[in-house]
Amino acid sequence: MGSNNTLSNGRIAFWDNNKCLMICLVVFGHFAEFQAGSSDICKSMFLFIYTFHMPMLLFVSGVFFKPEKIIRKVFFYICCGYLLKILLWFVYYITTKKVPEFEMFSDITIPWFMFVLAIYQVVSYLLRKINLYFLLAAGIILACFAGYDKGIGDFLYISRALVFFPFFTLGRIFKEKKTEIVNWSNKYRIVLTVAAVVIILIWGYTCFGQIDFVDSLRHLFTGRNPYKDYIIKYGISARLFCYAVSFLMCASTLILTPRKNIPAFTRIGTKTLDIYFWHWAILILLHRLCHLGRLFDFGIAGKLGYFAIAAALIYALTYIKIFEFPLKQVKKLCFSISDKYELKRSK
Repeated sequence: MGSNNTLSNGRIAFWDNNKCLMICLVVFGHFAEFQAGSSDICKSMFLFIYTFHMPMLLFVSGVFFKPEKIIRKVFFYICCGYLLKILLWFVYYITTKKVPEFEMFSDITIPWFMFVLAIYQVVSYLLRKINLYFLLAAGIILACFAGYDKGIGDFLYISRALVFFPFFTLGRIFKEKKTEIVNWSNKYRIVLTVAAVVIILIWGYTCFGQIDFVDSLRHLFTGRNPYKDYIIKYGISARLFCYAVSFLMCASTLILTPRKNIPAFTRIGTKTLDIYFWHWAILILLHRLCHLGRLFDFGIAGKLGYFAIAAALIYALTYIKIFEFPLKQVKKLCFSISDKYELKRSK
């Protein structure tokens, strides 16, 4: 869990490696989601990935949270969110020939992540003097009880913001206690590595061998749904169980994340936002215009080819410069505008 391999540009290889793993899981998970209705393997794969990939990305965001220059970061995330909404609107229009509804303040697909990051920046800044352990406990309690309110959902991204907030807070706690945690993890590295492998294997077996059980909890892992009627009697216990699974899986992936710079692997972690921004739109185009799912009709070779395309997409979004251009320009513009605003406010 160390961070002793700093790259020439100041980035830390360990965190970029972890982000690489998570964004790859995001893309592979969405590819699997498209086939989950017809393939139990894809359904299990999708459920397995869904239990921890977004909590882990939000944890890492918490690790790098800084209370300085909040306005520019909030402005950037919101602009990215709406730009992504517009992109997906056009993709849906092109592929369906119908005019889709444009939701200004809610979303059931991937733009939610950008808006939740903006919310966390604001909330964490406003509550920056509050004890982090208190925030963690309060966040967990609030999420547990929020599941009983069917009015809390996608509007203003409230449900996901509540459910995933503890992971962002854990990231901030990790940042404060990093030296102690790293020293402890180095001391027991062999034991922790074995435990991490065992945890991942057990949950992997559960997802692939007990698919109905895991699927019954899927609505909790997404973060956007209230408790279903069949678990509402023990909703809090179910939420806590899901938190425990997500936490253990996040901790396990952290323990197993390579610490050294692995050029092709580490570079992907530096392009997380670009990959996240583009992959869903391209995936929809591939499925609806190129009928990508038909590869599953060609047995194992077709299935392997299907996921090879997912890997190729990740590679393309990492190395083809045109894909980084839009967000780079948005970032420059947002930072410039917010800096001017902060300068005027300080006078």
